[in-house]
Amino acid sequence: SMRIIGDVHGHYSRYRNKVRKMSSSVQLGDFGFVYTSLNGLNPDLHKIIGGNHDNYDLIYQVPHYLGDFGRTIVDGIDFFFIRGEKSIDQKGRIEFPLRRQNHLGHSVLDKKNWWKEEELGMVECYAALELFEKEKPDLVMSHGCPLSIVPFFANENLANQIQGSSRTAQILQAMFEVHQPSLWIFGHYHQTKSLVAGKTKFQCLAELDTMEL
Repeated sequence: SMRIIGDVHGHYSRYRNKVRKMSSSVQLGDFGFVYTSLNGLNPDLHKIIGGNHDNYDLIYQVPHYLGDFGRTIVDGIDFFFIRGEKSIDQKGRIEFPLRRQNHLGHSVLDKKNWWKEEELGMVECYAALELFEKEKPDLVMSHGCPLSIVPFFANENLANQIQGSSRTAQILQAMFEVHQPSLWIFGHYHQTKSLVAGKTKFQCLAELDTMEL
């Protein structure tokens, strides 16, 4: 069966334990900034979605990375995916590539890094919406969730900030308004909780929490 895994946030060995005996997996974003822990996993069967704590200088070269958005079939499971979300704490983060250098002049990654590419641009958002409307998927996997769903999964402060500024939550909301899939799985909100809205069951997974399909 396929295992879906919540945010990893750099706990790479724990991630490896979660996927070790699974025939396939999809990780829902915020993997971390280093992708060597994917080495040895079949990139056709073990996939990752981009979050807002991912290394957008590197992730596009990782064969396990699904890409910006699209419809795909992994291990016989057909789903639509879309990456990204807004880092609410981005003011306290250091933008890549304006990052610290060590004494050898090499860039140093730390957990305070931030990439402006963490959210899709407007052009990509509209292209994703158009494709979603055309494909009308039954299953969606993403890092974030639609705007109207955010208050059920975020505390009031976070919900207000996301509702005020997240392009991702807005485009996911537009998707939900044109078509309601049966199941929508996402991470980002660090809790395992589900909600039914319209025809859709929304399932959030906490850090390193899992579910099987």
